[in-house]
Amino acid sequence: MADRIGLVIGNENDGRARIIIDRKGACGGCHTTGSGCRSCLSSAKMESLVLNPVGARSGDVVQVSLKSGNLLVGAALLYVMPVLALLGGALIGSAESSVVGWDGTSATVLGGGAGLAIGFGLVMGLDRCSWVRRRLAPRITAVLVSETASSAPAPNSCCG
Repeated sequence: MADRIGLVIGNENDGRARIIIDRKGACGGCHTTGSGCRSCLSSAKMESLVLNPVGARSGDVVQVSLKSGNLLVGAALLYVMPVLALLGGALIGSAESSVVGWDGTSATVLGGGAGLAIGFGLVMGLDRCSWVRRRLAPRITAVLVSETASSAPAPNSCCG
């Protein structure tokens, strides 16, 4: 399970929160002195929409979690599904080329293009499905520092 620290910058009406987190891998936590590392000097922030079951408000520092299995399923949907659809379309195009009376290569290319378009359409459709979004989206698991409860300084990023 991947846990990250983020800052809530806004709330949506659908129970999600807009947060800012440090980009993973942008800083190795070296805390160099002097000129600093290049990633610390650049904008290494990422804005994201996450589920907000704990009711975090704007200004709260929160812990955000994403199950490893959800990350793998999301990556498979995004990357593997269009490739499989492309290959399936190419195979169907090649097999049906004699039925249609086309050249095998042309039918394979057209079938592959159609399969790729269908694969991207499926990914876009699944992305718009609220059930899939709720299952795969990262979620806020805890409010670490509440803006309203205390005036304690927020934890620094790895580059602080």
